[in-house]
Amino acid sequence: MPFRSPSNNRILPANARAADVAEKAVQEIIPVQQRRYYDAFRVQGIQCVVYNRLAAGRKCVCQSSRKQLNGVLDETGKADVGTLNRLLTGNMSFNVTPYDHDERRVAPDAIDQGQTSPFAPVNKNQGVFDIKTFDEAPFPFADQVQEPDFGDNGPVETVDVDQLVGDWDPNVLGFSQVSCPICFDTGFVNGFTPYHAHRQVFTVADLQLSVDSEINTLKSPWSASTKTGFNVLMVLPRGAIGIDTFRLMDGYTRVGAVFSVDGTALQSNADLLSRCDGRQHLVNVAYKGTFTHLEIQFNLTDESVYFEFPRRPSSSDTSLLEQMEPFQIIVSPNCPTIGEMDVIVESQLGKVLVVQNANPWNTRQRNVLGWEVQVRVIQPQEMFRILPYRGRVPTKDRSTAMVRDNVTGPRRT
Repeated sequence: MPFRSPSNNRILPANARAADVAEKAVQEIIPVQQRRYYDAFRVQGIQCVVYNRLAAGRKCVCQSSRKQLNGVLDETGKADVGTLNRLLTGNMSFNVTPYDHDERRVAPDAIDQGQTSPFAPVNKNQGVFDIKTFDEAPFPFADQVQEPDFGDNGPVETVDVDQLVGDWDPNVLGFSQVSCPICFDTGFVNGFTPYHAHRQVFTVADLQLSVDSEINTLKSPWSASTKTGFNVLMVLPRGAIGIDTFRLMDGYTRVGAVFSVDGTALQSNADLLSRCDGRQHLVNVAYKGTFTHLEIQFNLTDESVYFEFPRRPSSSDTSLLEQMEPFQIIVSPNCPTIGEMDVIVESQLGKVLVVQNANPWNTRQRNVLGWEVQVRVIQPQEMFRILPYRGRVPTKDRSTAMVRDNVTGPRRT
């Protein structure tokens, strides 16, 4: 009688065991590969600062000017001393106009009797006080308005777009259409958040202005003029190792001012770094003139983002001041995210690069191994150029002697 030995062995594919081993091996190798790729960039990679475009935050004064004006009163319906001072000095629009008072629409005897109501018998509009005809209120440029030509399908414009534009050069306005130096047209204060850095921007609505100061709300963004200066409460981040920038700006122009923290004047960067304890401090800015915002940015680590580019082509288009065509770069894997309209400030040539598109290289667990990024160099008239790049001086071309005289060695060659 034969022996029976049951077994659960089945016919499996040849790579069944290999797939399990490979999956476990990849999970263990990925952290090592990330460090390996980052170390490769450290050899000849170019240091840079990555600015990620904001999609949320505090509304900028150029976007919410009317909303901030409506909030000058408190819950009791009273304004503070600074707001009242601006009203009295005529900086804000606050006046009273007659209620639809038009001498051409009211009889002289009605004016003497004070009959200015739109329902008065002498008013020929009889209550329709918001309608004015050309004979009552002539248009100041009515004689310059030309009647349009009419065709079979209605009015026809005789002036085309080319005739309206004429010899106007669109290159003078830049290529990014950015007009606000505070939010860079993102709609949010700061505009960008730098990687491994702490950036703060204070508008004139965030500052404690002196009594003699005035705010110009008709300008976009708001500007303020002061004779003595202002105060601001800010949190100085703990662990900061460097100061990228600490400056008072009037638009995109830097203005000179004297800074002090908690009553002590700042003489060097070390004085400010010694007070970076993660707490709130009172910063006083002594300045006389006009400004728009205060900007401060700290560097929090010495670990930098690196990038390399295989080639950097140039253009022969003489209409552009920066004659460098868009090119592709490879960013190190320690950069967690980068996307369209982000800004990269590099330290080799001091160029500011705007990201056009980014292709990530990562695993299914979203472990980043690098980025392939298409960038373009901004033109000198674009406002992105005011972003700081951590005070690093751009490197310059260096030359060396091809033949060196061995003077101190055992032999003279």
